[in-house]
Amino acid sequence: MRTLKEGDCLNAGKLQLQIIAPAVSASGADVNEDGMVIKVKYEEFLGLLTGDIGEETEKKLLELGMLEDVDFLKVGHHGSHYSTCQQFLDTVRPEYAVISCSSTNTYGHPSPEITKRLEETGCQTSFTMESGAVKVCWEKEGIRIKKFLEKGNSM
Repeated sequence: MRTLKEGDCLNAGKLQLQIIAPAVSASGADVNEDGMVIKVKYEEFLGLLTGDIGEETEKKLLELGMLEDVDFLKVGHHGSHYSTCQQFLDTVRPEYAVISCSSTNTYGHPSPEITKRLEETGCQTSFTMESGAVKVCWEKEGIRIKKFLEKGNSM
C-alpha cells in the first residue's frame, strides 16, 4: 500500500497521473476540501479529476499555479454550488466535463448555477444521473465521450 500526496506522480507508459492535492500539510479534517485532485496526462490529452473539492481548494490551487487549461474536467463535489467557481473555470477552461450525481440525491445536485456556468464557458457537460457511467476516450482526432445509457453504445 502506498499513500499518495501532493507532488507525487504515477507513470505507466504514456500515461501520467500527477497528484496536486491534498497539500502535504492537510489534516484530513475536511474530507471534501482535503480530497485528492489528480491531473491526468496522456499524449496531448489533459484531464483534471477534482473529487469533492469546493471553491476553497480551487482557489488555493489557483494561487499555487497548479491549474491550467484542460480538455476534460470531472466537476467537483457533484456539481454543488460550493464548487467550480468562475475564477477556476476561467483557468481550466474544459471542453468537456462530467458531473457525477444521482437523480435521487437530496442535495439538489447539480446546482443550476454550476451547469449554467459550465454552459456559458462553452463546455459540453454530461451528467451521470442521465447517462449512467461516462467513459472518456482520447484519440488522435480528439476526445470521444461514451455514455453508458446512450443507444448503440457498447462500453
